[in-house]
Amino acid sequence: MYRFYLGLVLILLSRSLCVVAQNGEVILNYHSGIAVQLDGSLNVTEDIEVRSLGLDISRGIFRSFPVRYRDKYNNQITVGFKVLGVKKNGIDEPYKVIRQGDFEVIRIGDENTVLEPGIYAYSIAYETNRQIGFFDDFDELYWNAIGSDWSFPIVKASARITLPTAGTIGQYAAYSGPTGNTTCNCTIAKESDRSLFVKVEQTLMPGEGLTIAASWQKGIISPPTQTDKTKTFFRDNAGIFCLAIGFILALAYYFYAWNRVGRDPHKGGIYPQFDPPEGIDAAAMRYLYKMSFDTQTYVAFIVEMATKGWLKIIEGKRKIHFRKNNRE
Repeated sequence: MYRFYLGLVLILLSRSLCVVAQNGEVILNYHSGIAVQLDGSLNVTEDIEVRSLGLDISRGIFRSFPVRYRDKYNNQITVGFKVLGVKKNGIDEPYKVIRQGDFEVIRIGDENTVLEPGIYAYSIAYETNRQIGFFDDFDELYWNAIGSDWSFPIVKASARITLPTAGTIGQYAAYSGPTGNTTCNCTIAKESDRSLFVKVEQTLMPGEGLTIAASWQKGIISPPTQTDKTKTFFRDNAGIFCLAIGFILALAYYFYAWNRVGRDPHKGGIYPQFDPPEGIDAAAMRYLYKMSFDTQTYVAFIVEMATKGWLKIIEGKRKIHFRKNNRE
């Protein structure tokens, strides 16, 4: 019984997805053409045909492109990205590129123009660099032809990699579905020595994408020199270096300030002083020391008065008498 209900749920879910794909807002066709250039850059053209019902696709579409990530050593890498043009139904379409975290987002469409329900064909052309991997025996392009951040089903998906004239594609592979998937329900074939075509055989659901990889022989594209690597490394990680330099400068300043005015003076030798400070008698010293009056404070006061002639101390057989002296 459990299997029956599970199967029923899966059938209903698949039918609902088919209804969405047929009648909802979807990407009907998504083709990515990647042309590898001799300087190592990529010229990419993405043809995206969508059906709009005026809901999520009301003024146009968004295309997010990752431009910053970290390598296996946790160093920050920033790739180049430049939009060459955007068209809708073969006519230039307004767009705006905005930065959102690690992504460049292309906002396509006029904010003051609402699309009528219908089918629209968008074409996005852009250039990017620092995407090729250079290894000992081969060079390789590992490319997310269709990102997994689309919120619409993609009914038809395909991609084509084209190498420069002297290039010959060696090993290749493709992966479709959720991020991290290692299989591809697709057709993949070499159209020629330098062209590879991939076509996905099923609808890509929201959150699913297409990744392709192709290698070719060394010597077609010159790898970056060590000088280039050093320059780009410092440029990509400039924020960290500025922070480190600022910390060092602040530390140096505080050390200079402490060395100039913050050092305690030399203590020198410690010598006992037997005389009370000027203007303070023995009774006052006792009071300051104890912060209260006690017997010794009074004794010191009496002795002080007798010493200064204000009081006379007379010692009897059993008692000690005090007599006030008259002083003018």
